[in-house]
Amino acid sequence: MPVRYGIFRSHETRFDPISGMERHFHDAYRRTYRILSAPSRFHIDRVRELAHLGWREAGEREGAFAEKRARDAQERLRVHYLLSLLWRMNGEFLPSIQRANRIVGARLSDFSDGELSFLLYPVAFWPEIGKATAGCGVDPFLLLSIIRQESAFDPQAVSRAGAVGLMQIMPRTARQIARKRGRSIRVTQSSLFSPSLNLELSCAYLRDLLERHDNDLIRVLAAYNAGERRVRRWWAENAPLVSDEIAERIEYPETRAYVKTVLRNYFHYRRLFAQEYPPLIASLPSRPEEKATKPPPYPSPE
Repeated sequence: MPVRYGIFRSHETRFDPISGMERHFHDAYRRTYRILSAPSRFHIDRVRELAHLGWREAGEREGAFAEKRARDAQERLRVHYLLSLLWRMNGEFLPSIQRANRIVGARLSDFSDGELSFLLYPVAFWPEIGKATAGCGVDPFLLLSIIRQESAFDPQAVSRAGAVGLMQIMPRTARQIARKRGRSIRVTQSSLFSPSLNLELSCAYLRDLLERHDNDLIRVLAAYNAGERRVRRWWAENAPLVSDEIAERIEYPETRAYVKTVLRNYFHYRRLFAQEYPPLIASLPSRPEEKATKPPPYPSPE
């Protein structure tokens, strides 16, 4: 399906109110669990115990058994839903998203798009995101959109290229940003596992990209993924096309897909949660380190 880049030019946002997300997850779990067959319940119970112990790989193997033991296609979807809820409630976002994705579009699904959306687009590390974005003026939902794609909310993630943490920032880039901000700290791979530091430096880097590229989000995301030198070349080679058109001509399939995926994430996060945040970027403070660091209110909540 082609990406509708134009939706990101709109200044209209819609808040989808929910009350007590975690309570809703527990209620949904109990409601769905009650109508499972005994064999499926047996394996779901084992997954719950393994997830509680932090044994993700064993839990995923047990989840595959639960799927196989489902009595029909409808129960198989309920198993996917319960597994998505279990992993979400245990802070394992990647398997939760993967299970929810297997329900999307299913003809026999009991579950509304709204129910699935909150599993597909989770909110985590919100206080840390709020503090980071209060200091750099970037839309917190943009950070969520990037984190979902970069690390699936795993603060210990390390890529093959050496990118680290929630925002998958390179240590060299993080050190440059820290020096620019006058932060007299030692930035290492280990220190970037800290959600607070990773988000602070990554958000500052994202702000710099937005300023250098005139708040062109398509261009900024391409630069975040592939580097600014390549982006300058791609845009120069494709002038006078606009960014929407150039995005379809990015020569790296990975970067082309990355831009589209993060834009999709951003659209859905704002659709689900945004209230008064302006799209893309808030007004930029001149001295971010002096701004108040109180995080915005949790977008979904009690």
